Amino acid sequence: MWGHPAHSGLAIIIGLAVLYTTPWTNMMIPEGVWWYGDGAVIATIWHTPLEEYLFFVLQPLLTGFWLYHIMPRVDMSLSIPGWHRLAGGLAGLGISAGGWWLMGTESTFYLGSLLWWSGPILAIQWAFGITYCGRFGGA
Repeated sequence: MWGHPAHSGLAIIIGLAVLYTTPWTNMMIPEGVWWYGDGAVIATIWHTPLEEYLFFVLQPLLTGFWLYHIMPRVDMSLSIPGWHRLAGGLAGLGISAGGWWLMGTESTFYLGSLLWWSGPILAIQWAFGITYCGRFGGA
């Protein structure tokens, strides 16, 4: 099942999702941003319920399989001009910086933490794949 290159890439994405998301959720739960009722979870690892870890695995797995089986694949160059990389990376880091600023108040803490957490991932995706976004199906 995992012999195809797309499958090994998916396994890497799942591992990264778990490793990157775990510290963030373990920061949010003690802050009281969200909580789980007594007896509502099977078990926790650190502060995060086991069911949340299952979500970290299933979300990229199901999305990856859907994209692999439904979306057409297009052979294309992934050559990206340097200024595209720079603009994409800076935009993602700007989102993260804005999130850091929003984390300073109680009313915007959750929004800020989402932006702070997602900004670096967006920076990487935009710096290395911004020109690929519109090319599904040969567009």
